Amino acid sequence: MAEQVQINTAHVRAALEHDAEFFIQFFLEDELTFPVPQFHIDIFYLMTLREVTRFVCAIPRDHAKTTLAKLAAVWYFLFTDYRFIVYMSNTATIAVPATNDIVNFIESDNFKLTFGPVEWIKKQDGVGFYIFKIGDKTCILRAMGAGQQVRGINVDNKRPQLAILDDIEDNDNIATEPLFRKLKQWFYGPFRKALDKFHNKIIHLGNMINVKSLLNEHCNSEFWHSRRYGCILANGQPLWPDAWTLDKLKRDFIEYSLAGMSDIWFAEMMNLPLARGKGLIKAEDIFYAPACLPGDIEYGFLTLDLAISERSWAHQTVLVVHGWTGAFWQIIEYEMYTGIDPVTLFTHVKAMAAKWHIRVCGIEDEAYQASLKFVFRHLTLMDGMDETQMMFVPLSTGKKQKVLRLAPWAGLIKDQQYALTEGEFMMTQQLLMYDPLKKNNDDDAIDAAAYGPQMTALYLEEIVREIIPVETSPAQTLYEISRI
Repeated sequence: MAEQVQINTAHVRAALEHDAEFFIQFFLEDELTFPVPQFHIDIFYLMTLREVTRFVCAIPRDHAKTTLAKLAAVWYFLFTDYRFIVYMSNTATIAVPATNDIVNFIESDNFKLTFGPVEWIKKQDGVGFYIFKIGDKTCILRAMGAGQQVRGINVDNKRPQLAILDDIEDNDNIATEPLFRKLKQWFYGPFRKALDKFHNKIIHLGNMINVKSLLNEHCNSEFWHSRRYGCILANGQPLWPDAWTLDKLKRDFIEYSLAGMSDIWFAEMMNLPLARGKGLIKAEDIFYAPACLPGDIEYGFLTLDLAISERSWAHQTVLVVHGWTGAFWQIIEYEMYTGIDPVTLFTHVKAMAAKWHIRVCGIEDEAYQASLKFVFRHLTLMDGMDETQMMFVPLSTGKKQKVLRLAPWAGLIKDQQYALTEGEFMMTQQLLMYDPLKKNNDDDAIDAAAYGPQMTALYLEEIVREIIPVETSPAQTLYEISRI
């Protein structure tokens, strides 16, 4: 029986060393409200990859970043030759409770059953300083604050081998260029020199609150193995759907955006900080209005911006609904398509127009003339419609820089003549992050929406005209169609 227990214990230890999901479950036990998400497994694997000596990861707010950091400390004590770990937060006051939690993990019943009780040599909970033995291995754990005096940090002439940096920056210690420079000099000077010269590793986790930050620099450095996570993935799904559903994320974003703090939300939740002076509009100047239902708007129109090239059709096409609420124009809704063909696109335009009782659709002129004019008019006539039911009009880019079209539309939003719908995420992000000096901005949605002022200036009379119902009559002859 004793031999069987030893075998089972050996299996558990092996699983704890190599299975990140099992390790997390083992120590959190009943604290786990949801299954361990895949991104936690991925991050923990990278944190514990022995070959990587510099790992940095930007993780959204309230996505269990600190829990992973504390568990990583336990793993390194158990399964590596790292004996001296420094756990660093923005201040020592914040770091101390984290080291207390690490100690609680190694004093848990599961730990004792698998590895036996630790032997305490020094235990100072109030300052987060511990010396203890796991088997024959002497371990040192110490709490530390960013910028703290590192002289005297050595213990028995031993220097820290592993430094876990957990949110070492905040809006105070990097608020200005001199403060950021001071923190950076401390990090690359006294702190780095305090680590073991021949055997050291740094794990840096945080929330990217500012472009000017160590976290951002490390994420973009060739010397660091990096990961950057946003709470919403590229496919539109939540990073952690059990804890943060799309509805919960939307409500969280609405709260921040209505408070004029959408830039803070993007930094905390998407790890997309905004550089000072960039963007088309300030977060606090974006005008939002409640969502509309069909029938809520007095009239409206569509704008369609196609992304076509000489070799490909519709790389990213955007269809936007603009509605007049009686007091201002509002972006009601929009759809984005990749690789859509003209016939399928027409069915989407027709459906959107019918939904919102709209008859006028503006299309960027060059793309319209090159790709859509004949096709759309043909399909319109085949459906038994004419311009009294569905009207397509050209829009001009003016051969000007894109920002000269985007900036006036952003100005209308600031003046509350144009509104985004509450909870509108993508257009907010694109407005805030647009850089006029870059040629590869992510701006498809706002580019299509920014045609709105041109539509109202050129085609308002057609926009407000009532739609004449379609009569059930056979389609026009091919001769009539061919004359278009």
